[in-house]
Amino acid sequence: SFEVAIDQSGQGLFLWLNGPALMPLVNTQLGDAERAQLATFGLNPPGQAALGYGVSDGHGKLSIVVDLPDAGLLSMVPRVRTDLTLESVGEPGVVLMMSLPLPELLRQGEALLAAEGGEDFNEFQEFRRELETTLGMPLDQALASIGPEFVVFTDAVGEFLALRVNDAEHLNRLLEALVANTEVRYDTLAMGDHSLHRLVIPGEEEPLEEWSPATYLYWVQDADYLILGQLPQPLRDRLNTDTRLALGDWLRDTQGQTPDEAMLLVSTRLERIPRRAYYGYLQLLQMLADLSGAELDLLAFPSASELNLPEAGSYGLQMDFGQRLGLTFTFQNNPLEILMQPGIGGVMAAGVMAAVAIPAYMGFMEGAELD
Repeated sequence: SFEVAIDQSGQGLFLWLNGPALMPLVNTQLGDAERAQLATFGLNPPGQAALGYGVSDGHGKLSIVVDLPDAGLLSMVPRVRTDLTLESVGEPGVVLMMSLPLPELLRQGEALLAAEGGEDFNEFQEFRRELETTLGMPLDQALASIGPEFVVFTDAVGEFLALRVNDAEHLNRLLEALVANTEVRYDTLAMGDHSLHRLVIPGEEEPLEEWSPATYLYWVQDADYLILGQLPQPLRDRLNTDTRLALGDWLRDTQGQTPDEAMLLVSTRLERIPRRAYYGYLQLLQMLADLSGAELDLLAFPSASELNLPEAGSYGLQMDFGQRLGLTFTFQNNPLEILMQPGIGGVMAAGVMAAVAIPAYMGFMEGAELD
């Protein structure tokens, strides 16, 4: 399963560590105290791990993946599980997603402070009491009303921040408490057949040298999400446009990324990168040929048009924090990925042999004869 996630082509780099199988050998080098310490952390036995570079689901992958056993202290770490149902208007340009299980993070952080005790824990308790007075509800209840997905994205009509709503009633109570206990202003405006929500955070007015403008936030309710923007016009365009694209499907099918356990995800498409990357490889191959004194027939390689390279390539970075801890850089149509395709791989091998291996071998033989 590690290899399938990293390199289905069988032509890339794949390093695999079988922790459970390795543990008997490791145990012979450890004392009872060290083994007990590993067990405390949940690493006795450890899980599997893999590092690799290859092609999976039609996209290049550079990944490191480690099992996260549900044991010891590791069992206390909140695991991410998302169900991204957000939609964009047309194809998105950039997607940045953070998945934060806020109530679980609060509980674990407070437990660690409580275990240490001391002044830090007392200060946190005082801060929490003051904050809950302002919010009008327990802090964990307020945090549970939204998340875990926080998504910044651009699409055909604007730039937005999307927050998943878990409990609309608690969220409304939270807004009422903020208005009652702070200088924040909140109201609802009519925008056609929809309601536009507006939140105003006052800036600094005096003294003049410290003046800062007020911050305006506008949002609309769209299925399970609040869609926020800095102006109402993009939100109005979004509501008046029926051309929608499911972000989760776009990430899987077009970008080669799986958001289900992603704590951090960045994804975008860049114009003309596949063509530039391919021609950059050919220039590098020519440099290697010049360096080794070999002849290289560049005309043996196809052009970008003959390869039918796409106009844009997908690129993304993702950190997973679920059953496995994973860090993956995903890309489409990079030079090595292109050259792993059937037919092209043979041309690449011949080129490398001509430019590097054969001249090196001939130089070795000449040196041997001189000796």
